[in-house]
Amino acid sequence: MFLVAKLIHWNTFAAGYAPMIIAVFFVGGVQLTFLGFLGEYIMAMNARIMDRPLVVEEKRLNFEPETPESDTTRAQ
Repeated sequence: MFLVAKLIHWNTFAAGYAPMIIAVFFVGGVQLTFLGFLGEYIMAMNARIMDRPLVVEEKRLNFEPETPESDTTRAQ
């Protein structure tokens, strides 16, 4: 759209549009790149958190070992 308007009104555009447009696209590209890095970092942290167990037990105190016979006595 901009190029068509520039072709029609060739002499009325001020100088400096090309560097401005290049700068806008460059800054936008840098922002998108760092947004991608941030997304990769967040996904890596999420993967680390999801692999952890819910509870870490060093040892169990005052618990009887569960056996298949104890499950049937509870149901009665």
